[in-house]
Amino acid sequence: MERQRIIVITPEERKYLQKMIGCSGVTVWEAVKYRKSNDIHKRIRKAAIERGNPQMVIAPEFDTIYITNRRDADEKMHRYMVQSFENGATLEGCFDTGLVEVRDKHGEVRGQWQNPKVTEITAIQEVAQSL
Repeated sequence: MERQRIIVITPEERKYLQKMIGCSGVTVWEAVKYRKSNDIHKRIRKAAIERGNPQMVIAPEFDTIYITNRRDADEKMHRYMVQSFENGATLEGCFDTGLVEVRDKHGEVRGQWQNPKVTEITAIQEVAQSL
């Protein structure tokens, strides 16, 4: 699932926008869900935002924890980020070494990246989701 923008409106607001713009409920729905983008849909979105309806981004949910291992575990106190996915895969990154690994649900390493750029993280997350 990729990120998706929406404008959150109530049923009453939908009816108001329908009457204000002179369109159907389906057209309002297509506009606030960003399904279509012609002039009428843009006008509906503009009106909805100006009326104070919140814009939101729906994104995949991942649990991410940040941990520091104990000094007695490996002589150094490394800091890690571990992100879990619904399919059992994990994305593990070490802040100290820059190594990022994707492991499948059995714990086997399925990919490694050294010092990936922030712009590459989404692609690495997609690898983990695809396992």
